[in-house]
Amino acid sequence: MSLSELTDPGAVLRAIAEFDDIGREAFLAKYGFGPARTYFLLHNSRRYDSKAIVGAAHGLQHPDRPPLTGKDFSGGESTVRKKLRALGFEVERSGDSSAPSLVAKHQKGVAQP
Repeated sequence: MSLSELTDPGAVLRAIAEFDDIGREAFLAKYGFGPARTYFLLHNSRRYDSKAIVGAAHGLQHPDRPPLTGKDFSGGESTVRKKLRALGFEVERSGDSSAPSLVAKHQKGVAQP
């Protein structure tokens, strides 16, 4: 299993929808990721933990395999950011993991912009 096997932007959108549905904390716990520190997927004016989204999306695209975990691939410019951009998504680099849009309370599980 590798990050290169993620080729479906729809799987990323399904991971985003699940994140919104269950909320950040539950999503990160379900897939075994910690909060993002540097790279965030931007979608509909919201920020998402990019590595967790990619790991979950891999499992959604390949339901016969488990999702990727944080140990399966590294995050960063040459991996997660490159993959998400190749799939048509915007990724932001930020050195502040306590950005307001990330620590805002989730209302009904939806990340607030």
